Parts: sequence; structure tokens; C-alpha cells
Amino acid sequence: MKKRSNLTSIIIYIILGLVAIIMIYPFYLMIINSIKTGAEIVNSPFGFPHGINLQGYEMVFTKLNMLRLIGNSVFVAVCCTFLNVFFAAMVAFGLTKTELPGRGKLLAIIISTMAIPGILFMIPNYTMMYHWGWINTYLPLIIPGCVSAFNIFLVVKFLESIDKAYMEAAKLDGASDWQIFIKIVLPMSIPVLTTIGIFTFIGTWNDFQNPLLYLRSPSMMTVQLAVFNFNQQIPGQYTQALWAAFTIVTVPIVVLYMICQKQIMRAFSNVGLK
Repeated sequence: MKKRSNLTSIIIYIILGLVAIIMIYPFYLMIINSIKTGAEIVNSPFGFPHGINLQGYEMVFTKLNMLRLIGNSVFVAVCCTFLNVFFAAMVAFGLTKTELPGRGKLLAIIISTMAIPGILFMIPNYTMMYHWGWINTYLPLIIPGCVSAFNIFLVVKFLESIDKAYMEAAKLDGASDWQIFIKIVLPMSIPVLTTIGIFTFIGTWNDFQNPLLYLRSPSMMTVQLAVFNFNQQIPGQYTQALWAAFTIVTVPIVVLYMICQKQIMRAFSNVGLK
């Protein structure tokens, strides 16, 4: 039995190692091509570079106002993330820890919206934004994304694991629902709020469709849209600049996820309150 268990463990580790290589290889390819010359990329796209060449990064910051573009994306992502986390926590608190009439039906309605493909709302949303005068502003990128049915569902499931005794004790001390929400529920919900915050930030950062629809001014573009336009304009011999742009856009998100992965695991395992 012990030998069989060891063999099973070895097979599992081999499979996990192969999966890890498959997942990591695109990042490796992106980074090594970003420090090659254009000729090296064309002649040996999968090979290791002969030397470190930072011309691609220089071109990105010369041709694009990368700091401004990153600032635009960070502004939109932070606003959308903050509003999404706050509203998800507040709605979930109302659905789980209050005596709201029909809260079960309300939750069912919220969850049912996840079955509707978002692409169906693209034309109605654009029509509304156009008539409201929100075209070429950040409002269409922030306001529709400040509420997520999936995030509400995730926070609801997490809050169901919190013992109501905490809230009852606070009410006996004279705390209002707002004070209970701010001082008790939010601190206990840090793992799940961190998780939905990371997911929302990554989703907003990587969003390409909405900036393409609503933004017109080059100074207001997000980094994803600017890199797309850069891809249409850059000559083929300067391919290293595209790889450098991809690296600049991708690496911060990967690092952010790695930093917060413990909080994400705690949220899905419900160990934050143990």
C-alpha cells in the first residue's frame, strides 16, 4: 500500500509539473522575446537570446506615453474594484444578515442574470451611454462594472459561514446595522473581499472591448487599447517592441495575483474565520 501511495504521488507530481510548464512557458516566451532584437525573434522565436537588448522597452516608452496609459488603466481598475467590492459586500450583508423580505427570491434573481450572455447588452448599453453623453469618458467603463452577480454570490456564500452570534452580540451593545457592517462584517470578510477585488481588478485591467467602444481620445486610452493600436502601427522589424509592451502589461497582474494568492485560497476554503 505504501509503494502504491508513493507511485500515485509521483504520478501526481509529474502531471502537476507538466501542467506548470505548459502554463509558464508562454510567460517565458514573452519575456525572452522582449529582450531580443527583431531579427532574433524572426529567425529564432523560441530560442534563448544571445544578449539582453532593451530596445523594445525603449521604443514602447518613446512611441507610447506608457506611464499615462498605465495611470488610466489603474484609475479605471481601482474605481471599478472599490465600487464592486463595496456593493457586493453591502448587498450580500443585506441578503444574509438582515430580515429583508423576499431575500431568497432576490438572490435567485441576481444569480439568474449570470445565465444571460453579456454580449446581448452591448448595443443597448452603447445606445444608453451615447444618449447620456458618456462617450469618451470613463463612466461607461466604471459604472456598469461596479456590480457583479458572481461577486455578490461569492460574498453571500462566505458570509453564511459567519456565526450570527457576532451580530447579535453587537446589537445587544447598541450597534446599528451600519456599524455591524463596517466594524464586524467587513473585517471578517477580508479574504473573500480581497479575492473579488483581485478578480475585478484583473478583469478591468484586461478589458479591451469597452475601451474600444467608448474611448476616442488617445490621452484617455487604457493600456490594452493603446497596445492594440500600437500593434497596428509598428513596423514588422520592430517586433521586440510588441513583446516588450505585452510584458509590461502582463507582469504586474501576475505579480499581484502571486502576492494575494493566500487570501484567495482562504476565501474559497472558508478558513478565514477559523
